Amino acid sequence: MSRRSIVHIDLDTFFVSCERLLDKRLEGKPVLIGGTSDRGVVASCSYEARQYGIHSAMPMKLAKQLCPHAVVIRGNGGTYAKFSDAVTNGHKSCGKKLKNKPDFRFRSD
Repeated sequence: MSRRSIVHIDLDTFFVSCERLLDKRLEGKPVLIGGTSDRGVVASCSYEARQYGIHSAMPMKLAKQLCPHAVVIRGNGGTYAKFSDAVTNGHKSCGKKLKNKPDFRFRSD
């Protein structure tokens, strides 16, 4: 009988983590990633920002009102794709066949 393992990686603040790897000054600060106009939405936010009631899909205008000192970053899909590839490839190197699902849940067969 083969053993099967399930790995779930919490990437709830993935975009913020990517930005923090690129800029250490963001550590410990409330960070909002998303559209920067009044009509934009929060794509991701740090746990420090969540303490102010901010969450993904919230209008950016409201998020900035709730936490005016937050660092707002437009985000860069290309950068996040590179980090995403690194996460995916890192798990593939563990020697098992992994299935990448859209929400980053990997299944090991």
